[in-house]
Amino acid sequence: SLINPFFHSMLGSITRACALHGQDLLVSFQQLSTDWQADYEDSNKADGIILLGYGDYHESRDRLQRLVEQGTHFVRWGAALPGQPGVSIGSDNFQGGH
Repeated sequence: SLINPFFHSMLGSITRACALHGQDLLVSFQQLSTDWQADYEDSNKADGIILLGYGDYHESRDRLQRLVEQGTHFVRWGAALPGQPGVSIGSDNFQGGH
């Protein structure tokens, strides 16, 4: 698998949390998608989106802003930066190493 091994354990935890709350989890590796809203929420495939390993934040910022403007339910794992669009969960690797 080309997925970052770090995400394997994270996906396991997310899957267990979904099951405990009676929810299903759809996992997709859509690296080239340009419209996550249409691919998932508009198509009724998903009620929300968890973005893991979606690529470079600065390259994806416009797509993330579009998700906010469309009212897409999403959360993003990645660097927590001031003024970024949407909800983000992240960690500070430098501080975590101390």
